[in-house]
This record gives sequence, structure tokens and C-alpha cells, in this order.
Amino acid sequence: MEVSKMNRDYKKLWWVLACVLVVSSLAFAQAGRGKGRLSGNVVDEKGEPIVTAEVKIEFEKGGLVDKTTVNKKGEWSFISLGTGLAIVTASAEEFLDNSLSVQVQQLERNKFVTLVLKEDKEKKIRLKDAGALEELEKGNQLFQERKFDEALLIFQTFAAENSKVYQIYFNIGDVYREKGEFDKANEQYAIAQTMAKEKADVVLQARALASFGEICLRQEKFKEAQQFFT
Repeated sequence: MEVSKMNRDYKKLWWVLACVLVVSSLAFAQAGRGKGRLSGNVVDEKGEPIVTAEVKIEFEKGGLVDKTTVNKKGEWSFISLGTGLAIVTASAEEFLDNSLSVQVQQLERNKFVTLVLKEDKEKKIRLKDAGALEELEKGNQLFQERKFDEALLIFQTFAAENSKVYQIYFNIGDVYREKGEFDKANEQYAIAQTMAKEKADVVLQARALASFGEICLRQEKFKEAQQFFT
């Protein structure tokens, strides 16, 4: 009788342990770990792979959080995933992040996930502006050091890339003035003056007149200079 009772107790114990293991396995799988596999790629709006992208997966109800980088084809994959709703997010420099909700399965093959990233145009503009301003400051420093040819190259490059920033034509004109190339200087001041009139910028219109007057003074054309200062 005692042996029989002990056997029944052992069977109950093993049954309880088995249930605990099953529940634990299910909980572990639900938390994100299991036999599921999820793969996909990251592309831009033209369908070209973004090889610098990083992909993150996070299960909605907590649990697994993992990251990976794409390969040379822009492809990525996660293995040993459990069942559940996951948020997959792709990110890359100069692009806006993009996230998708994906139902991950273990017993069925999961669909290939394509994450399309849009170009972060505003960030590119900010970076371009910051770089351009640094170059402009460098050009101004070279001008102060009387390295006019080097300064001129920087100012001309800036003007080519930022043609609507008409203040730059004063910088170019000033370089030509200091080099003694007065006709070229006046041409640049005239461009700045015309654009300032279009923008109704009276301050820079006045600066253009003063610049014309300065050229006259350099050429000792004192009577002509008077019209620009009155």
C-alpha cells in the first residue's frame, strides 16, 4: 500500500512538473523566444537597399528586444522568435525611421518584411547649411588674412550652391576690390543690388551704393563718389 501510494505521489509530482515546464515554455515563447524566424530588407523610396540601416524588433507585450544591422543587400533577419505581435523599426543616417507591426508565427512561415525609409530632407538641409556657414566663416578669415585668391574660391563655391543668398556677392565684390579688379567688383555689387531691390531690402541696397562709392574713391573719382554717399 505504501509503495502504491508513493508511486501515485511521484506521478502527481511529475505531472505538476510537466505542466510547469509547458507553461514556462509557452510563457518564454510568448515573451519573444521560440522557433520563429522573421526576415526582410530596408530600402529607400526608389527601392534601392540602404546598407547602413539598423533594424530593431520589440514584442508589444514586453519580452524580447533585439537589434541587427543589414547586409550588403539591405537584408536582415531575426531567429528564435516566439509568437506574438512585434514592432520592427528600421533606422539609418539621413533617413526617417519607419516602424511596422508584424504578427510573428512559430508554426507557419512569416512573410518577408520590407521597410521603406524616406529621406530626411530637412536634416540634409540643416547639415548643408551648417557646412556652408563653416566654409563662409573660413572664407571671411582668409579675407582678413589678405589671402584673397583662397577666399574668392570659397565665396564663389558658396554662391554657386546658395545663389539666393545675395549677401555673398558683396563678399566676392570686396575680394575683387582688394585685388584692384574694380570692374569685376562693381559687377558683383550690381548683382547684390538687383537682388536686394527684388527683396525690398533697403539696408543692403544702401550697402551696394556705399560699395560703388568705395570703388570710386579707390579710383580717385571723387565727384562720382559723391552721388553714392548723398
